Amino acid sequence: MRQSGSPWTQFSMAVRQSGNATILDLTGPLGAGESVQIFRDRVDELLKQETRNLAINLVNVPYVDSTGIGVLVGTQTSVEAAGGKCKFYAATPRVLQVLKMTHVDEVLNLHTDEASALTSF
Repeated sequence: MRQSGSPWTQFSMAVRQSGNATILDLTGPLGAGESVQIFRDRVDELLKQETRNLAINLVNVPYVDSTGIGVLVGTQTSVEAAGGKCKFYAATPRVLQVLKMTHVDEVLNLHTDEASALTSF
């Protein structure tokens, strides 16, 4: 788990395994700055280790900006290009609203909870 910055920008990420999926539990706002770089670097590391099924837990992400949206879309694209599947789940109402307003909800593979995300692999 890595952390950065002040309380508003504090971001951490835990990685765990469930069956054939690697789950990334994100905590904190995902936006311009170090949080996006931490997330992107970890996804790149996992892809280099031939991880192919990623489930991204958004339940503790209170905010996402345009940079954060870009990294989510980029992650799904990278995972699929590597022959894998990427699922996002448990987005907070605020994050889900932003994804819907920007129509990114039509692009990302979104699920309501961990169980539905994991069974979709």
